[in-house]
Amino acid sequence: MNRVIKLILLIVLLWLASYAYQTLRDKRIAEEKSPDHKMDATDLMIGRGDIQKYLDIKARAPEFNLPALRTAMNQFYIDKGRYPQSLSELQQENLVGTDITHDPFGQPYQLRYEGKTAILTSPGKDKQTGTEDDIHLTLPL
Repeated sequence: MNRVIKLILLIVLLWLASYAYQTLRDKRIAEEKSPDHKMDATDLMIGRGDIQKYLDIKARAPEFNLPALRTAMNQFYIDKGRYPQSLSELQQENLVGTDITHDPFGQPYQLRYEGKTAILTSPGKDKQTGTEDDIHLTLPL
């Protein structure tokens, strides 16, 4: 008799957990509806929150290349006894590819040094220097 009661309790708990999950899922889907209250295929597949996370990561993409760039610059220093004057020197030595030496918009980074820090600049999305979207990265060496 004790086993039967435990089994019934277990079934009830599993049903409650399933119901709670379904309710929370339905609520999340309702919150992510587009302004016209219709769901499109993208909403159903990944959700709006995931799209925003992707866009945030994409905006920070240049920062993700800094460790690889630092390693390549230090390797160049070990090989040549100096740091490169431009990032194209790193490409010529096959230490990096254009995915590292160019910004996410296809523009090459400009390199200059301030002491032991490399400064990388790029005109950014609009491809014009001196505007708000310019990219400025610092890379301590």
